[in-house]
Amino acid sequence: MSQRTEPREGEPEEAAQKRLDSELSVHLWRVPGQEAPKPVEIEEGAPWWWNGEEDASQQFLAAQGVVL
Repeated sequence: MSQRTEPREGEPEEAAQKRLDSELSVHLWRVPGQEAPKPVEIEEGAPWWWNGEEDASQQFLAAQGVVL
């Protein structure tokens, strides 16, 4: 499925893959051996890539190289 993902005009392939992942809610898929992720309430009008404040905070810390 992801191999057939068509990027929108001017959109990089990686962004098309991330958009598909968001549409399929991949971040909520269960990983064997781990606790199922809890759904996060997303505010109306939030961008497609927004997965909640906690996820955004964790991604920011990781991007800054902070390891807790």
